[in-house]
Amino acid sequence: MSHSSVRSVPRTVSSEDIGFDMEPKLPRMQNLAGHVHECKGVKESDEAKSGPTSTERINLKKSAEIMEAYLKEGELNPSITTTYKGFLHIFSAWILDESLPWTAGEAPTLQMLFKYLKVNYSLPSDTTVRNQLVHIFAELHGKVVREFAVSNSVTRWTAIS
Repeated sequence: MSHSSVRSVPRTVSSEDIGFDMEPKLPRMQNLAGHVHECKGVKESDEAKSGPTSTERINLKKSAEIMEAYLKEGELNPSITTTYKGFLHIFSAWILDESLPWTAGEAPTLQMLFKYLKVNYSLPSDTTVRNQLVHIFAELHGKVVREFAVSNSVTRWTAIS
C-alpha cells in the first residue's frame, strides 16, 4: 500500500513526538452524576456559544407535560386502586423476572411474611401463577402485534408518499 493511498484523519494531538499519554482525557462514564459534574463546565460553555440549548430545541417543558399526563392516566400511575387481579399480575411477573419456582406463593415462610405484613390477598398457587403468566404473555404479544401493525402501516404510508 502506497503512502498516497492512506486517508488523512483528524488528529487530537498536534506534535512531532506524539505519545499515548498526550491524548485528551475523556470524562468517566461509570457514574452519571460524576460524568455530569465533570462535563458541566464544558457543556455550559458550548451551549453559550451555540445559541439555544438542546432542552430548548426539544421543548423539554412540553415533553414533561405530555409525560405527566401519560402517568396520570396510564399504566404507571401509582395511585391506582389495588386489586387482587393486579396483585396476581405483579406477583407472577416477579416470579418470572426472578426465575423463581412457580410454587413460591405456596412457601410457608412467605405466607407468614404476608400475614405479618397484614396483606389481605392470599398468595397464588403454581396453577394461578401459570395462568397469570399466560395472560401476561397474551397481553404483551398483543402489544407487540399492534406496534408492528402501526409501524408497518407507517412504513407503507411513507413509501406511498
